[in-house]
Amino acid sequence: YSELAVRFNENSLEQCRTSVSALAGCVAGILGLTSYKGFLFYALSMLMLSVTIFVVIRHEHRKFFTNLNHIFTNGFFNGLLTYVLFW
Repeated sequence: YSELAVRFNENSLEQCRTSVSALAGCVAGILGLTSYKGFLFYALSMLMLSVTIFVVIRHEHRKFFTNLNHIFTNGFFNGLLTYVLFW
């Protein structure tokens, strides 16, 4: 693995999560989602982002990330803070 390339890909994933978190927070606020419905909306939006990234890179995830779990778990809680800020 190229450490520089892996770091760049993880940084790009983090930026995608932050952007989707901000957008999802705005949408949840506009829709008036409160309590657990708002947090469920966040979880679903992050799941949709992860699945979309996984579908795009398909079975070539080893070219982009050292572990498949990075796509689904990396930056989840950092995105949560951004989501709550925009919510």
